[in-house]
Amino acid sequence: KMVYSASRRVKPRKEDASTLDAVVLEAVVAELDATDRAAAGALGRASDAVGAADWRAAAEHSAVAQELAWKVLHTGHWTEVAPVWRAAYAAACHCAAVACTSVDAASEREVLLGALRTVDLGLMLGDTRFRAALLRLARRLETLLSAAGGGGGEGASGEGVVPARAAAVAGPSRLPSGRSLEPAREATRIALAVSGTPPPSSAASASSAASAAATAAASAVSASASASTSASAHRPLRGHPAPRLNRPSLAYFFNEHMSQSQPALLEGAIDGWPSMGARRWTLPYLRRAAGHRTVPVELGEHYLSLDFDEQLVRLSDFVDQLERAEEGGGRRAYLAQHALFDQVPQLRDDIAVPDYCSLSLEEEDEAEGEAEVAVAGELRINAWLGPKGTVSPLHYDRYHNLLAQVVGSKYVRLYSPLHSDRLYPHPPGLHEVSSRILDPDQADEAAFPLFDGTPFIDLLLREGETLYIPPRWWHFVEARETSFSVSFWWS
Repeated sequence: KMVYSASRRVKPRKEDASTLDAVVLEAVVAELDATDRAAAGALGRASDAVGAADWRAAAEHSAVAQELAWKVLHTGHWTEVAPVWRAAYAAACHCAAVACTSVDAASEREVLLGALRTVDLGLMLGDTRFRAALLRLARRLETLLSAAGGGGGEGASGEGVVPARAAAVAGPSRLPSGRSLEPAREATRIALAVSGTPPPSSAASASSAASAAATAAASAVSASASASTSASAHRPLRGHPAPRLNRPSLAYFFNEHMSQSQPALLEGAIDGWPSMGARRWTLPYLRRAAGHRTVPVELGEHYLSLDFDEQLVRLSDFVDQLERAEEGGGRRAYLAQHALFDQVPQLRDDIAVPDYCSLSLEEEDEAEGEAEVAVAGELRINAWLGPKGTVSPLHYDRYHNLLAQVVGSKYVRLYSPLHSDRLYPHPPGLHEVSSRILDPDQADEAAFPLFDGTPFIDLLLREGETLYIPPRWWHFVEARETSFSVSFWWS
């Protein structure tokens, strides 16, 4: 850190990928000690061992801290988990990754892949206190992997080998609360997380679990693909058209659409994104840019289906699955609602936040603190990557939503919140923002008699276009082909 005084200026220590902010870590350990002395002790000893270059001790203690934090993070509702546990898990993942790459040079590539996977788990499940350190370490590991050959995931074994020293966890998990899921998906992932298994304690079990995750993502989701409604390519546009606007001014967008809660199809809003041009998001590009990274992939027809599951897999394995799906083979998997751009800054550099996301309907109280305003207006950016036929069932979100279509196209149907009673929401609880009508073209008239004749807007969201979906507008989304979308949510 930089320290200033009247008489001298102390030069800061150069940031290193293998170190954590000592002041922040000390505060986390102290806070954790009031809740769980065993976890606090393990994390403190892991950090001390890293500082002393005692890598075996660092690996041992960080594995204990990871396992204790993992159990807490996967018990009950995530909102009830104290944030210090997410910070502790992130710090433990950092220590584990540093330790496992420093013990020895045996099976170097596999060790590096295991360490990077551990870092990704820290980024996905941790809070923001050690995010910068984890990102630095991820960049270092990517550089070392490139030097070791097979950069960006090319030539990877696909088996997700995870040495015990990385203490990597294979199995379902949820995202950090700071990047919370839309309530519809969040409810299902919470149910999976509660049943999540603790970290494997041996290289064999970790490798086996990670291999099973990759195999599951690359395998068929039984008959769900064939049972998935009619293909979107054959779904005709039968509703009212959405207003189409070409680069509307902020004032026009705010007055005519945002404040009036009216959807709009925007042209030109993402022109100039590198992902649309110089660094176009083709599958080979994604494999090169982020193939080594671990991501959560949904398995099943959709998040409300009985066969729904989620697995952690390497992005290169998922891209392989998408290529097989384009050729008419393989099984359906979906990288949905994932904060990929927080995890992989290289991909974040390929997009830009539309100016419309700076608008708010809330009148800011001049006396309100800046921190409170920042929390109230938090912007969440999520990635949606999947093959033809991936579906988000009829549901609504509580945020303003700009859905930018970067690759492929999607069929989108919208229903006004004025007709919510005719859309048969689930009872209050986990799925209250989702309709019991999974496919609006196949609604059971006997079970949902009020639904027939409900007016709607539908459209084809094409590559380069952006759809504004106001809060609480119900929407059903289906990909026509391999599709990559970016959503921007703000309050």
